[in-house]
Amino acid sequence: MLRSMFADSSDSESEEETDATAATNTALGPPSTLPSPSPVSTVMDVAVVQDPSAGISSKLWPAATHLSSYLLRTSPSPSPPPRIIELGAGVGLTGIKMSKSWGSHVILTDLPSALPLLQSNIDANPSAAVSCAALAWGTDDYSSVIAKCSSFFPPSPTSADPFDLIIAADCVYWEE
Repeated sequence: MLRSMFADSSDSESEEETDATAATNTALGPPSTLPSPSPVSTVMDVAVVQDPSAGISSKLWPAATHLSSYLLRTSPSPSPPPRIIELGAGVGLTGIKMSKSWGSHVILTDLPSALPLLQSNIDANPSAAVSCAALAWGTDDYSSVIAKCSSFFPPSPTSADPFDLIIAADCVYWEE
């Protein structure tokens, strides 16, 4: 599934223009003008609370909307719905959107400090089958994280793997 989703290499300038427009439309304004935390806004039919003053994981980044759009465009209705883990989920838009659109079970992961806002966004979208768990890259014992996260998923009739799809949007950054 993953290979087929990323096989399309026909990116064009018109898609880049659409991406730029989408990024502009999802921005709520510069962080200095936002209350902390921001009120619930709706992005791609997902209720999202942000708190840009709390750091980079508490802000909606355009890459999350782009990845959501890409996944929905390239695989509008996968069957069965994939079990998904999202790495560096931030406010959780992509994982929540995939759960709502595909009926997927999703685990959102990020640093422990990001979990309260992630849980708020999960709670704001009760129709989604989503949970969150702490995952600090480079410091956690990955096998225990995988065991913990896979316990949230129902068993798959078609796969022994704990997840069907791993997603990440804009999770590499430098604090400068």
